[in-house]
Amino acid sequence: GMPTAAQLSAWEELRAVATGCASAHRVRLARVPTGGTRAAYAHGAREGPCAEWALDHIFYTPRTLQLAERWATLEADPESAATGLPSLSCPSDHLPVAATFAPVEPPRLAEDRAAALQADVDALQARQAEARAALAATIAAEEREV
Repeated sequence: GMPTAAQLSAWEELRAVATGCASAHRVRLARVPTGGTRAAYAHGAREGPCAEWALDHIFYTPRTLQLAERWATLEADPESAATGLPSLSCPSDHLPVAATFAPVEPPRLAEDRAAALQADVDALQARQAEARAALAATIAAEEREV
């Protein structure tokens, strides 16, 4: 049957969390181009032609992984794309996805840039320590007056 309003609302909330997760954690994700993994009559239809959906996905971080290979999906299985899934050749309602990756060396700062950044952080921490000490002295003076 059709999903209830509560189920759709829960799905929308989950999707919003998932969508914001990568940017919240400052991770750039790429999607393996799997193609269609599910073939069946369009939703609500009782006869063909079959429609395709990318039901399954693989995400990865291209900063540290390079896509090497992926399994072909419905683009390599015209019978299943035409007749729908499950079929005689694939007993599942969708095709499996898989990929292999090669590690990528993450980018690094040059030594002079790293040293300059560390000096900036050290200077910021020193300014913050001075500001905290000044604030603590101000609070102590006001507490004595009270």
